[in-house]
Amino acid sequence: MSSTASSSSFSSIDHSVGSSELDDCLGKLIMPGSKPTSSQSSDYQAVEVPDDFDTSLTSEASNSMYVLEEMKAYKMKEAFYSSKGEVLGRGAYAQVRVVYKRNGEDKTTRYVAKEFFERKYAPYDVFVRDIRKEFIVARHACHPNVVKSVDLCIKERQCSIVMEYCSQGDLLDVLSIGRLSTTGKLCLFKQLLRGVSHLHNHGIAHRDLKPDNLLLTEKGVLKITDFGFAVVFRDPEINPDSVRQCSNKNICGTEPYLPHEVWYSRYYDPRRLDVWACALIGRYLFNHNMAWEVADIEKDRHFQRFVLNWAEFRKSRSVSLIDWADIHKWQPGFRPADYPSPYIWSLILLMLHIYPEKRLTIDEALNSPCIQAIDCCSPFGLETDSTDSASPPDTHHHCQVPRGCHHHGTHQTRTPRQPSQMTSLGEYIQVSDE
Repeated sequence: MSSTASSSSFSSIDHSVGSSELDDCLGKLIMPGSKPTSSQSSDYQAVEVPDDFDTSLTSEASNSMYVLEEMKAYKMKEAFYSSKGEVLGRGAYAQVRVVYKRNGEDKTTRYVAKEFFERKYAPYDVFVRDIRKEFIVARHACHPNVVKSVDLCIKERQCSIVMEYCSQGDLLDVLSIGRLSTTGKLCLFKQLLRGVSHLHNHGIAHRDLKPDNLLLTEKGVLKITDFGFAVVFRDPEINPDSVRQCSNKNICGTEPYLPHEVWYSRYYDPRRLDVWACALIGRYLFNHNMAWEVADIEKDRHFQRFVLNWAEFRKSRSVSLIDWADIHKWQPGFRPADYPSPYIWSLILLMLHIYPEKRLTIDEALNSPCIQAIDCCSPFGLETDSTDSASPPDTHHHCQVPRGCHHHGTHQTRTPRQPSQMTSLGEYIQVSDE
């Protein structure tokens, strides 16, 4: 399935799945309408959505009441989109089409419309409220590494979010081709950390980060998409120091990327969930396989082995991961040789710390020397945060890929440094019980 389809499909997990703690099901039941078919062409008209990010998303009451009436009162904008019926993909809750503006000067630029299907298990006003929330959160998450949400459109009972079009597909598309170099993978990992750092600094946790929800443009820019499970964990304006914990009563996200604390703790910090998912995406970038099916020691032997290795490392009282005498015990995909450098390897492991409160924050990961040294694709070309670059500009090419070929770009491979060249990480990484 293409990236855009994946952005609207969620894994089926045997634990309860639902929206965030903010989303209690209030409102009267309205009979659901029909689903649009793949062959239908569609027309969309945008609506004016009030800019009530602070009030509607941080208060359960205001986020749950009277939404349907508010939506009926929205003013229609002079923005129209149309589709010729081309469906990029279809998931359980939505399908995605390529659309074009019908009015205005620019009628050739491609956009993507995510058409939501009404849910049988939820009242219509709750359904509309959740889409409205997803749009508002995504609109406020404005950043080069976040997909731009352009308009919210309503046609009869159907709701759609119009977004920018990313021609190169999702991260799974890119990795399936197998032509992405180590330099390119490092670039994508840094872009992911940049995007998530921006979200967290603006009080937003994504909660469903995975390769399917990371899209790529022709310039090699990574874009985070699908904010259906996103949560506002604090209001930066009202109380910037508070963090709203999430309840595990309604667990949402994709099972292999969820940390173990969501199953065992009554409440969890959504920021730590995102960091965990970023680490597993980084592991996937360099190893092309899943670490485990579920982070549950009673259900998954791969995760059980990972936790046992962490426990043995903690008992060893080693100064750093690289100094651990039993380093060979890490399973494939978690060994130093599986990564471009021991710095990246250690960073991934500390982002996967089994104790959430000791897990690296996203800014700690982004500001680590090994990440700062990576040259990074951006809408403006090649960028780096360090003069000691890990991938010199003359070896990091940014080429547009022919349409139809889902590929990040042409990156020349650098020979990764092996762990034997590094005797210790020194003060860069320390793990202890103190």
